[in-house]
Amino acid sequence: MSRQAPTNRVVQGSVWVEPVQLTFMVVGAGMGGLGLMILFVGCLSTGDTRNRVYRTWRGRVGGRISCAIFMGITYLLTLAWLLMFAVLIIVTIFYTLAWFQCINVPSNECIDYNQD
Repeated sequence: MSRQAPTNRVVQGSVWVEPVQLTFMVVGAGMGGLGLMILFVGCLSTGDTRNRVYRTWRGRVGGRISCAIFMGITYLLTLAWLLMFAVLIIVTIFYTLAWFQCINVPSNECIDYNQD
């Protein structure tokens, strides 16, 4: 008997994979766009460029407000990423603990978490 290489098969009940992938792509593209906007505002609001672009008092106030808004968005996104990182660490720890339980438990009582 010859063994064939595993093929990409769709597991029943995995209809959630495509929406999750699409969500990750949209969030990634949105964060990339936001990063470019923050870079653009940062370049316009520092140094000699600030004096050329924001000449009037009203322009400077608008620049300060846009910087404050982007700083707030960046702060919130940083907190969201840290929260997601903490949740993923907890999930990884529990998966690792469940995976290593098979070392101390007989094989007929062990739950196999591998996805073959």
